[in-house]
Amino acid sequence: MPNLRNASLRRAVYYLQLMYQQHQQYLRGGTDQGSSLQQFEMELPHLRSIQERLPSFLAPLNEKPDPAQTDRVLLDILNTFPDAGAYLIDLKLSARERIKWLETALSASRQLQNEITTQAHLGNLGLAHYELGDFSRAIEYFQQAFRVAEKIKDPYHQGAWLGNLGNVYSLLGQHEQAITYHQRHLDLMRQINDLRGEGHALANLGVSYAHLGQLPKAIENYKQHLNLATQLQDQYEESRALMNLGFGYYDAGRLDEASQSLHRALKIATELQDLTTQSLVMGGLADIAIDQNDYAGAIQILQDALQVLQEVHDVEAELRLIQSLGNAYSASNDFDNALKTYSRLFEMAQSLSAKTAMCGALANQTSLYRHMGDFVSASRIGKMGLQLAQETRSKADEAFIRWQLALIDEANGEFDEAVSEMKAVISLEEDFGSLEIENHREYLKTLHRGNSSSASFSE
Repeated sequence: MPNLRNASLRRAVYYLQLMYQQHQQYLRGGTDQGSSLQQFEMELPHLRSIQERLPSFLAPLNEKPDPAQTDRVLLDILNTFPDAGAYLIDLKLSARERIKWLETALSASRQLQNEITTQAHLGNLGLAHYELGDFSRAIEYFQQAFRVAEKIKDPYHQGAWLGNLGNVYSLLGQHEQAITYHQRHLDLMRQINDLRGEGHALANLGVSYAHLGQLPKAIENYKQHLNLATQLQDQYEESRALMNLGFGYYDAGRLDEASQSLHRALKIATELQDLTTQSLVMGGLADIAIDQNDYAGAIQILQDALQVLQEVHDVEAELRLIQSLGNAYSASNDFDNALKTYSRLFEMAQSLSAKTAMCGALANQTSLYRHMGDFVSASRIGKMGLQLAQETRSKADEAFIRWQLALIDEANGEFDEAVSEMKAVISLEEDFGSLEIENHREYLKTLHRGNSSSASFSE
């Protein structure tokens, strides 16, 4: 057994050093990133074997390891393993597999009383649980990680865990709280001149501003992120920045610019085999296809994107793609499949307490039932969506739902109620800058005249 243990240790040290070298190569950016990913993937079976075998050599947990003995060496290796190839592991291992590696590392780190690695493992466990949609555990891990990082005066990781807390709260629909966390992250990164961390904070701020309908702020943050990614020659960050910029342009109605950004992002993500970004970008291109009335093409792209996403487990990406798929079915007048898809979206989002996605599902169902002439169902679901939009302070969702309710009021001959809703719609759109505000002002004028025959609008 000692010989087997020593041989396993030597093998582990060799592959640990190799993984670290590949990670450093990845961080250099440029063409080195693709090469390092390929090398890491080739060595991954060996890394998995080591990760599974080494814990079996540890003494029972109730026996304190002797620093002079092999247990101390084993603990050091297990503690170091996930961090040695952090970015590569994030890209190539599923969240569930990363959790197993990180739980082993966290146990080793705590036995070694190493607070530096303890906070890193806690935070990375938060990231893995976030990907799986276990948001309460993600928040718990991020908060623990932040407290340890604060205790040891590590501003970089303080910022990282603040940013990830912001991401969770954004998905839960608490966008203003998310912005507070992201701004604190950005301030810390600028204090220590960490350009990569600054880029992450800018990207996250942009997403939160987009949720609030503040598109000029969102696009400006995405542009700053892209500039930093280009400066660092980080292709992974460049593809993410281009993707977000494409989404921002799309939301702003700038479809040509959106298409250009998304195609650039897709090329890079495909080369890097970054499946999450690849699937999300495909979803963005499908949204553009819907706007161009290519419904069959959009549905095929989205089904392909969801298939790509099956190889990784990213619930946030899945929610976004499912909503786009519902939109494609709705636009093609396939109401049965649209309703099934929006119901699937709502049920999945509800199981995760993802209020932003829940609100989006209800908003789209409201519009769909109105198109089908089922005003009773549309009004009922619209009021549910309205409550969620107000809870999450999403002015864009609230405006959209109120518009649908106004159209229902108009169809029912309730012009005073329709006028009241449209005034609220326009007030909201003035706050966040809607592309539809002039059309809605014209619609309000027709309602004031009581001319219901000329006051018929659709989304």
